[in-house]
Amino acid sequence: MKCWICGDETKKYYLLPEKDDILPIPKTNSYKVITVDKFEFLYYTVCLQCLNMYLDNYPFDFKRIRRREIGLK
Repeated sequence: MKCWICGDETKKYYLLPEKDDILPIPKTNSYKVITVDKFEFLYYTVCLQCLNMYLDNYPFDFKRIRRREIGLK
């Protein structure tokens, strides 16, 4: 599979969900469509380096969310 962000071929990839309800099918081999019952979900494939870069730049503070789930303040 190809990484959605950098375009490199990767054997080990991670699935990053599409935010929108409308499925814009990309023209590259960098996605998977998973069907559950009547619903279809689009996931982009990303390599580990691009996933780390994406999560570092994502607007959510994952440490704060993790602390909240564990019950810490």
